[in-house]
This record gives sequence, structure tokens and C-alpha cells, in this order.
Amino acid sequence: MIRLSVLMRGLVPVLAGGLLFPWGTLEAQGGGPGRTATVGSAAEASGSEIEDMARRFAAALGQGNAEQLTRFLSDGGIRLRLQGLDRSALSVRQANAALREFLRGYEAGEARLVRAAPVAGSPGRAFAELRWQTRVAGTSHPAVHSVFLGLVEEGGAWRVDELRLLP
Repeated sequence: MIRLSVLMRGLVPVLAGGLLFPWGTLEAQGGGPGRTATVGSAAEASGSEIEDMARRFAAALGQGNAEQLTRFLSDGGIRLRLQGLDRSALSVRQANAALREFLRGYEAGEARLVRAAPVAGSPGRAFAELRWQTRVAGTSHPAVHSVFLGLVEEGGAWRVDELRLLP
């Protein structure tokens, strides 16, 4: 089993054991401060699939390609929280439009996977945290964001049903 500790000084809202721990960061640890959740061995088997999907999503985000990002979205509705936009139950078409508009404000950059894991006690649920480094469009001002992805398993594939951009 992997033991995950949620440190409340982090930036990423984390789903663990079916509970949302606001603004924490998951770190694989043998123990330590914060709340803990466990990820069982059955869930570990799909961990590489989750990581693969999250890496592909990160590559599309780094390119600033809304069309590619849309391919990862859940058909069951998407929640987006992007600078000033907080919408729930968006269709893929609506989420695509919001992502396109949002990404117009940024240059292509680099996004990398920080961590990804299944959610303990919630089969078919997972999360990923990305680090996105980019620039504000038309400027030399760097922008670094943490990106939280809530994932759901649909038809044997992992899909994004929640995307949160954090400063």
C-alpha cells in the first residue's frame, strides 16, 4: 500500500477517500503531518494508465491546444475553475469554448506531471496534479500554475471531469 499525506500548506485541492481536502498537496510519505489516505494495491494497477493519460494531457496543455485537451474530457459533464470562471456540468462543447478562450491569454509553454493516483475508496476515480509554466500572451511575464485534474474512468479510459487552475 502507498500512504499519502495531505499537507495543508500546498496548493492543490485533493480528492481522497471520496472527500475533498481543500488546497492540500499529496505527497507519497511513510507518515507525517496532515490527513492521510491510503491507495490499495488493486488501485495501484491502474496508476500507470492514469499517469500516461495525465502526461498526454500535460503535453497538450503545454502546447496550448484546446482541441487536444478536449479529447480528454468526460462526456458526463466537466467542472472548470479557471481564473474567474467557475462552471459545473459543462458539456464537452462548452468546455472546449471556455478552454480556447482561456488559452488565448497564454503563450505555449511547458506542463509536466507532478503526481497522479487513484482515489482510495472511490473506484473509477483518480486525480492528477500538473505544473504548467507559460507566459502571458504578448508579454515576457512568466506564469506558473498548478493544475488539478479530477479523473473518472469511462469505458475503460480515464477522462477529465474537473479541471482547476491554481496560482
